[in-house]
Amino acid sequence: MRKLIYDKAMHFSVLTYEKLAGKGELLISIINELLDTFVKPHNIELKIDIQKYDLRYTKMKLNDKNLKKVYSLLEKGEVLSLIMNDNPNGSMPFYPEDDDDDRAFEVIPRIVLGVNCYDAEPVPVGKYNEITLSLSEKLFEGTIPIEIQEQMIAAFKSIIKKTNGVTGSISYDTRVAAPKGATYFEGFHNILPFQNPSFNDHIRGYFWANWLSASHIERLGGIEGVSSHSPCYKIEIMEVNGQQGAYLQLTPDINAYDDEKLSALRTYLLPLLFFGDPQSPKNNTYKPGEVHRLVER
Repeated sequence: MRKLIYDKAMHFSVLTYEKLAGKGELLISIINELLDTFVKPHNIELKIDIQKYDLRYTKMKLNDKNLKKVYSLLEKGEVLSLIMNDNPNGSMPFYPEDDDDDRAFEVIPRIVLGVNCYDAEPVPVGKYNEITLSLSEKLFEGTIPIEIQEQMIAAFKSIIKKTNGVTGSISYDTRVAAPKGATYFEGFHNILPFQNPSFNDHIRGYFWANWLSASHIERLGGIEGVSSHSPCYKIEIMEVNGQQGAYLQLTPDINAYDDEKLSALRTYLLPLLFFGDPQSPKNNTYKPGEVHRLVER
């Protein structure tokens, strides 16, 4: 029987309804910043998977020459999605085909950087855009350094502001955070992300860090209510596209937060959670080694 090894990863996701296909320069600047800050220090060979607007796929190694090709496609608005990662199987987790293989396989890539560029304006169902970054604990000997956490938080906030992010999160679990992928909360309730009626009204779960945009804040009673009643260690009011939202961080250190704190956060965020079809069976079966950071029952 094959043995699957699940390493945790610190990852963020920013969702937006902005049309990113025509914003090549913005995407290039974001990708450059993420590569310089989080990828280059590790000297790891990454592969690039690109889906173009004609739905054809292109695969290449990440190097200066190929990066110029990617940027040219972004400038022309020809990219539907791209994923950079060090996974030998491409953009998805590595599941060996032979179930009788008794070797150990690492499921979680060390680095994943992903971008969707759908025509997401004006807000068609399922046509949101997403920017993600994931760093495995293996890069840091099993504990995410505070300096890396601070860099991830800074990049997360910056992307929210630059892309008019409608919702977003930072977590530390065994999910491969890539565009179009479901969160563990969505998976538990058998929800595919594109089934969410509107991320202006709903969020994708409860996480160590959460971005709530102005419409979410309104449903929670306004800025003063969030500032007074959120059970989070840090509450930072941020102005994005002329409106006030809130960055909520559960604890000072992503390596240390427990189910009790998550339960309190879940209760607080209940008005924003989308549970899908109440008749749908819950998916509460996980593979050995998975860490999902849920308090669902």
